Amino acid sequence: MTQEHTHLLLVEDSEDDALLLETVLSRTLPNLMVHRVDCAADMAQALKQPWDLVISDHSMPRFDAFKALQVLHASGQDIPFIIYSGALELERGSSAMRIGADDHITKGNFGRLVPVVERALRHTRALQAKQEAEQSKARIENYDALTGLVNQKRFAELAADFEPGAALLYIDVDRFMRINDSFGYATGDALMAQIARRLERDGGPGEVVARIGRDEFAILVPALEEREAARLRADRRVPADHRRRLRRHLRRRGPAALAPSRTRSHPPGRVHRPGR
Repeated sequence: MTQEHTHLLLVEDSEDDALLLETVLSRTLPNLMVHRVDCAADMAQALKQPWDLVISDHSMPRFDAFKALQVLHASGQDIPFIIYSGALELERGSSAMRIGADDHITKGNFGRLVPVVERALRHTRALQAKQEAEQSKARIENYDALTGLVNQKRFAELAADFEPGAALLYIDVDRFMRINDSFGYATGDALMAQIARRLERDGGPGEVVARIGRDEFAILVPALEEREAARLRADRRVPADHRRRLRRHLRRRGPAALAPSRTRSHPPGRVHRPGR
């Protein structure tokens, strides 16, 4: 099994100390990737990328561990911060831990440093796994797996928060089952994904596009107070050239067509096929 990489941001002004630290930790972490910085500007720039761990010396000509901890907090990254220094008194090391450092280890004490690093990484990865699981659960609950669009549940929640004057555009791809029956579900899925991409691509500012059913889409358009404005927006949402392309796409796969409704006031902007 391939071992995962460990990305270490090392705050250290001594190249020799950095090399020694990397050599020792690489024995336990064979896929260790180290990036060294020694000032606030370089550290802030480095923290634009994700890291698993920060190890910081304290006494440097242009920097120290307390300032480095401030830079880490400012970045918004929630990762372990270990002070590794021979120039920080025990009392000040304890103060650093009270403001966010995870541990304070005397430089050269590798017997203590290695298990502390291993423990910090286990904690970080457990937290990352939990966050990824929560994000995955939220995505499954709120987004359509095929198209990536907002699903019906999340769409209803967003609609409830829209300001008065918003318009709801409803798009129904009729005779969709003919595609599935004649050419298989893979072709039908490809068509749904293509429609979703076009609806997203042509969206205006603040609009929400959702897949609310097997062959149904909905769009929330903010700040359209008049019905006529909603109708015109619906016509722009599925312009004639898109309808022609979709007709050609469907003719290559089966006897279906798409056409816009002209007079339906509820819901506005329905897309349907003539005659089932």
